[in-house]
Amino acid sequence: MLILFESSCTTILKSIINVEFLILSISLSHGDLLITYKYFFPKVCKKQLQTKGMTSFVEEYLLWHHFGNKTMETNLDLKHAYLESVKTLLNPFNLSLFIDSYIRRTDLGIHRPDTNPNHKTIKVPILLLSGVFSPHDDDVVNMNSRLDPKNSNYMKVSDSGGMELEEQPAKVATALVLFLQGIGYGMLTQMLCFFNLR
Repeated sequence: MLILFESSCTTILKSIINVEFLILSISLSHGDLLITYKYFFPKVCKKQLQTKGMTSFVEEYLLWHHFGNKTMETNLDLKHAYLESVKTLLNPFNLSLFIDSYIRRTDLGIHRPDTNPNHKTIKVPILLLSGVFSPHDDDVVNMNSRLDPKNSNYMKVSDSGGMELEEQPAKVATALVLFLQGIGYGMLTQMLCFFNLR
């Protein structure tokens, strides 16, 4: 089992040899489209983190990147908890390196197999999760359009922004259980549900 989040997707998928299935959250299959938030702002954040440390500009960008505008307005407790953890737990220089890896990520180069059978594609079952209010929803839809529909599932998590696991854990757990049952792991999911109910 392999669960990938955000920018780790490109690096890990290029070095995978044997995987049974994938679960991707906020998956990006191509480079940046929006000039401001997805290209210019990360570069400014990287520079500020390296020179000034954590600034209010960086905090605002990270909030948008993880939650989107709707969640920042409606889920204030989660927003404040995230901000506090960013301010106290993250090393600014290390965060700048992470943002740099996000900026430098490359296209996965995958295509739907029906367009050309020789194109590279992901052959294992895959679940794409995205929040309804996620700032990266268009990117996830684009990724879904590049996957083989026979082995890919796409779910929009309602009442969620970019951090669907933190915002709607029960809905994400239900999606994971149904996905695992759909690919033949029914006994495993029944055991998980049994132990969680005790």
